[in-house]
Amino acid sequence: MYLFTALTVGFLLGIRHALDADHLVAVSTVLSRSRKLSTAAWIGAFWGAGHSLVIFLVGGAIIWFKLSVPAGTAWAAEFLVGAALVLLGFLNFFAGMGFELWRFWGHEHEHEHDGEPGHSHHLFMQESSLRHSHFHPRESLALGLRQGGPWRSFVVGMVHGLAGSAAVALLVLGTLPGAFSGILYLVFFGAGTTVGMLAFSLAIGAPMMYALQRSFSWQRFFGVGTGLLSAGFGFYLMYAAIRDFL
Repeated sequence: MYLFTALTVGFLLGIRHALDADHLVAVSTVLSRSRKLSTAAWIGAFWGAGHSLVIFLVGGAIIWFKLSVPAGTAWAAEFLVGAALVLLGFLNFFAGMGFELWRFWGHEHEHEHDGEPGHSHHLFMQESSLRHSHFHPRESLALGLRQGGPWRSFVVGMVHGLAGSAAVALLVLGTLPGAFSGILYLVFFGAGTTVGMLAFSLAIGAPMMYALQRSFSWQRFFGVGTGLLSAGFGFYLMYAAIRDFL
């Protein structure tokens, strides 16, 4: 009964953990680049998966091998999260202003579609009547990162998981009797985090998708707005980490 209660609390704490301010800012920034509600759901799920994977691996190692957490880990991880938010913010801001930082990854070529005149494709350009995005299979990862899709969310979730894994592991060590119970707790905590972020992504993604369907200009507004928010919050986290270190 005690273990069941602990796992239930871990699941609920995971949901609460997903709603931390830096998590919401990061996922909202990634969501602003998507146009489908199904993509928004995958973004939330992938963020939770990346976050939970790192917490399980790092936290599990700390619990199972009884490792000590080096001094300064918390502020260093917080600084890394801030830097990731700044990077996300810059990517969204410049994309919202019509300047894609990913253009150097691509190239331009011409070809014909069935029944259509020949025209050019430029990689990572926004869609228009004749010049629009065209991606090759070998560039699928770059496509996911550029469009703000699930893979970018997965990487961001991993960075956030690294920041929170030590604290979660120490909490488990202090409340559960054995290593197996602690690792099981991490699994339930990660499941709660994934569910919480999935629900948030759907809740915020629905009005975003509705606005984008009504007017394409909303994409620029979301891109610039979330970019500024993410970069500003990231700089604050970096400042707070440096302040705590000093």
